[in-house]
Amino acid sequence: MRRASGGFVLIILFILAFGLRVGGLGTVPVRGDEAYALLNWTNNPFSPSWVAVLSREPHPAGALLLFSGWTGLMGISEVAARLLPTLSNLIGMSIVTRLALDMTASRRAALFTAAVWALNPFLVYHAQDARTLATLSALSALNVLLLRRALTARTPHSAVAYVMSQTVTFYLSYVEAFSFAAQIALVLTGVLAHTDKKKSSSIRFAITRLWLPVTVLCIPVGLMLLNFLLNSRFETHSTGFDLSVLLTSYLPSLLFGSTPSLLTLPFMTIIGLYFFLYGRPIGRPTATALIWATVPILVFTLAARVSSGFFLPGYLIGVVAPLSLLLGMLTLRRGGVILTSAALILMGVGLARYWTIDPPKSPDWRSLAASLTLRQSADSIFVLGTPDTAAEYYLRLPLYFMPPGDADPESDFARLLTDNDTVFVSGDARAESARLYYLANAQRIDDGQPLGVMQFRPWDVPPSEITHPITLDFGDVARLRGWSLSGAGQPGTVLSLYWQAGTPTANAHCILTHLTPGILDDSTPAIVLDHGIRHSEITSTSWSTGGLYRDDLRLPDDLAPGWYTVWTGLYDVVTGDAAPPTPRLALGVFYHP
Repeated sequence: MRRASGGFVLIILFILAFGLRVGGLGTVPVRGDEAYALLNWTNNPFSPSWVAVLSREPHPAGALLLFSGWTGLMGISEVAARLLPTLSNLIGMSIVTRLALDMTASRRAALFTAAVWALNPFLVYHAQDARTLATLSALSALNVLLLRRALTARTPHSAVAYVMSQTVTFYLSYVEAFSFAAQIALVLTGVLAHTDKKKSSSIRFAITRLWLPVTVLCIPVGLMLLNFLLNSRFETHSTGFDLSVLLTSYLPSLLFGSTPSLLTLPFMTIIGLYFFLYGRPIGRPTATALIWATVPILVFTLAARVSSGFFLPGYLIGVVAPLSLLLGMLTLRRGGVILTSAALILMGVGLARYWTIDPPKSPDWRSLAASLTLRQSADSIFVLGTPDTAAEYYLRLPLYFMPPGDADPESDFARLLTDNDTVFVSGDARAESARLYYLANAQRIDDGQPLGVMQFRPWDVPPSEITHPITLDFGDVARLRGWSLSGAGQPGTVLSLYWQAGTPTANAHCILTHLTPGILDDSTPAIVLDHGIRHSEITSTSWSTGGLYRDDLRLPDDLAPGWYTVWTGLYDVVTGDAAPPTPRLALGVFYHP
């Protein structure tokens, strides 16, 4: 009965883990690294473009082959790309559960280990990330499981299984070296294999029958790594090694995600005191998990101090398996169930923050792309302060990246304005100088773009910009040459009127702009949008006769769907007199979806 109930609980845990990892899988836009994989790892293997990507990649060829093979089978999409790490991470859950059962012979320890893996917000994040780290978390655990079985059984079959798994993992990720260092320590200390053979015999078997074949098979991996180190200009998001960040942020995040350190650090201190007071004697399973968790952290620290590019928490994902085992094994000691249950509660806090509070892994490029699609032309360009491959993936228009350092790109800004009819500028801080330049030297189109993006156009109006050319004279004040509508159906729809200046007037004039529901129906109440010429930036008392002026007006975001008639006119702001021939004239109609 107890075995059946344990199996039922395990099934429930797997269903929970699957739901947590699949939920919202395609909701959040891909971040830069995911976009890079979708753009570059999906090339045909061994094609010139594929080889060119590999030459600058911080991943071995196996990562690219796995990704291209998977997307070739499932299709190139965000959900398909993220489904591979999702399924890999679920397989990892079964592996650590098996490890816990083999090492402790306790169903309780195995079930708690499975629960820790299922609820781990760090693993949920990477299981929804179209990269290799979630797959690496499963393979690293599998390698330890197969190494343990090979050292115990000493059969050709078990040796081959380990050699193949370990080789595949090295071809998938260079950072497997952190976990491999732990394997070496486990063999040298003799705590991993449950065997009555001498430790020296196990060491000799591991070197000659296991690690030597792996080394030979991984010679190409070493050559790829050497080429990358010598020739690549790859840059990471790392800010450099910081021991306090490692201890107070990175390590707690491996179990608890973004759960506040105010909760996690005291809990980890309690765990440490508990092991100090009640952790003896340290049995073989606990020693195995401790060495497996500690050695990769030490090697990671050494690597990060040598090269700051390694100082990223994702590179420690191989440590999650032994940490999960330690929490599972803790339930076998007095009071351990309470501590592990508390850890699961803290993981729940991390999961809640992941789904509700934590900032999304990527800006909402999708919404911006949908908005720009309705506004961009063949001669549009997007100025981006900070390079982001996700912007390249979503925004189907040329991009200009702000130069690094203190370079002055003002000449580039002028050229972009000359060569393009529309310049979009991102809202990030590094694009501030671009925004200031265009605010002073171009016309801003107030269309309420997402992410703080601003749209600018040159002061001069090219005839091709006017999508509805007409000729309407309003006395000798001005001639309307046409109108355009951009972004119809989206918040921030912009109505542009193109006025050719007549004789400067004694008093300033205002533009009458009315929208009436229906087609040329003058009887319905109007939506009044009267405004100064070009938002009162210029006035009819001093404009240049014959000059063509773009007057843009943002329509209400809550405009109801339906047909609308656009009416316009000019009137004296002092006397209220309308410019002839009538107070207002119909320009045309449009449909707002």
